[in-house]
Amino acid sequence: IVMALLELEVLGLLASCGIDRHVMLWDVFTGKLKTALKGHNKGVRCMAFAASSKVLVTGGYDYNLMVWNPYVGTSIHIMKGHTAQIVGIDIIGAMSNQVVSADSDCSVRTWDLGTYQCLQTITVGGIL
Repeated sequence: IVMALLELEVLGLLASCGIDRHVMLWDVFTGKLKTALKGHNKGVRCMAFAASSKVLVTGGYDYNLMVWNPYVGTSIHIMKGHTAQIVGIDIIGAMSNQVVSADSDCSVRTWDLGTYQCLQTITVGGIL
């Protein structure tokens, strides 16, 4: 089951992720699979693309955020810290090097994509 789709416009790719634990990168011009990103231990639920650093960030049911180089299809880093499944990821600002992630325990974390460190954790108490 596909959980999310994300266009990587600068690369001419469409990313899909799902419960099979993989992130698939599709060529938008040919419709063919370019590569499969493998590394999550459980299903992948959400993705975001940081245009400034040109990395893909994915998260899901294994509580981890994975940072990928979509140009070569390899994992760069695993950011750990969530204690529940990740339900959302977004980049803060168009040219930012920071990503925000939310999990099912109502925890929101801000991460630096240069150092891969958690900069801030906020618990929002049942709003998510």
